[in-house]
Amino acid sequence: KGAGESGAATHYEEVLYEGFTPGGAAVMVEVLTDNRNRTFPEIRRLFQKLGGNLGEMGIVNWMFVKKGVFIIDSKRFTEDALMNAALEAGADDVQRDDDYTTILCAATDFSVVREALLAAHIAFEKAGLEYIATTETELSGETLTQAEEFLEKIQDHDDVQNVYSNIA
Repeated sequence: KGAGESGAATHYEEVLYEGFTPGGAAVMVEVLTDNRNRTFPEIRRLFQKLGGNLGEMGIVNWMFVKKGVFIIDSKRFTEDALMNAALEAGADDVQRDDDYTTILCAATDFSVVREALLAAHIAFEKAGLEYIATTETELSGETLTQAEEFLEKIQDHDDVQNVYSNIA
């Protein structure tokens, strides 16, 4: 109480901010805050200071779709094992490279796909719901550097949980 705490449980709120990076790429910022009246001006100030534009709700949301995403170490499992387990569970897509396999599914199918992967003894490095860009913006040179620095500094804010962009 001496530190200004009342002893009551803190209420956290999820907020989604939308806007554009320097160069005009779409950006969505997921925030978890205990004080929206503090966080909004801080995020707005960051956007302004870093050359971005904070927009109204819905301005870029239509360029993204929320998907279940599973990241799996490609070296630990065969492609057939991953494809079979994922697609039988209702996954939309399986993308494989030398290091990682990414399994995408509808957000509503996330728990079903998760349980199927676990039942097949397939461990994942990371799993969660993420916003995936449906259209991409091509940036290059100095503009790309500015946009990347913008995204990094936005991510560094204490209340920011995730940052998504449509940079190609």
